[in-house]
Amino acid sequence: MNELVRLIDAAKERKAHELILRAGSEPQIRVGQKLHKLEGVKGDPRWLMSILEEPEKEELMEALVLNGMKCIENLPFKFSMHLDMEGLGGSVSWKSETAHWDFPELITEIMTKAQGLHMITGVRKSGKTSAVNELLEKVLASSNKIVALISDFDEWDYDLESPVLKFNTQDLITSQRVPEMADIIIFDSEDPAVAEWSLRLSEQGRQVLVSWTANNLTQAFESFTDQLMMAKANLPREIQSRRFASQLGFALGLKLIPGLESQFEAAYELLVTTPEIKNQLKVGHFQRTNEWMKETTEKTGSRSLNQTLMGLLLKRKVELKSAFAVSPDPAELDALLRKVGI
Repeated sequence: MNELVRLIDAAKERKAHELILRAGSEPQIRVGQKLHKLEGVKGDPRWLMSILEEPEKEELMEALVLNGMKCIENLPFKFSMHLDMEGLGGSVSWKSETAHWDFPELITEIMTKAQGLHMITGVRKSGKTSAVNELLEKVLASSNKIVALISDFDEWDYDLESPVLKFNTQDLITSQRVPEMADIIIFDSEDPAVAEWSLRLSEQGRQVLVSWTANNLTQAFESFTDQLMMAKANLPREIQSRRFASQLGFALGLKLIPGLESQFEAAYELLVTTPEIKNQLKVGHFQRTNEWMKETTEKTGSRSLNQTLMGLLLKRKVELKSAFAVSPDPAELDALLRKVGI
């Protein structure tokens, strides 16, 4: 086994996501935001050179710094190296274990029993794929549902034990036909046609889950309705809002936050709709989303992002500054913390 890979394996066993090697120093690892010594394991910065080709070594000698990516023994990682008066130093980092979302059982029940349109939203690399994976694992473990996944990509990051019917968006965009055998249809696509297509399927009685790129639920609802307007410009926005609100079951807004004990901690906001909320959404009152999540926490299991952040802080999973950096309302979060003496 490559000596560097052996070190990385030792670091991964300690839940680290970065290995740091410096001349004259013991190996260090980064777990979350903290540095620790990699005790009981010897390491040599010169092992970093073993992963380089001759042209890369020449570039390092000339520029004194070198960054890049490698894959050794099926282990992909990033590397950063530098040469100074003390000698060679550098680090390698890799993707840590996927954050666990720990969604409430209510979401699984809705996906198992009810037809309609559901949304998982977040910016790029916010964990939408891992969230869909985790949710579907629970759904498929408790039912015999057949899942159809429609994506822009020929290769998928989804990792499910149960069989999934996979389709490329462009291959189906012309026919607009999804196999009738599919009980749950997942759209993971940036194609503008997805909004109208997914909504129409839910109106036909299908169970639809849409992965949608947006910073929060309010933006997601607005941009989804915008796409509906682009697909059918002849329909007034009020009608499109009513169509969307009538079908919406739940919506999740995801955030990945730097953790203290892991690279990232999962945080989310959740809105489970009620007849009253649907009536408000039908007239386009999307700006009240955060208010509804807080008001219906006990009744529906909804929760605001600040409520989730509060839980992570009480469990000492994230730093205060990390929580405040993603909070939609820092003043409200501060007030919540003051109530419990933080």
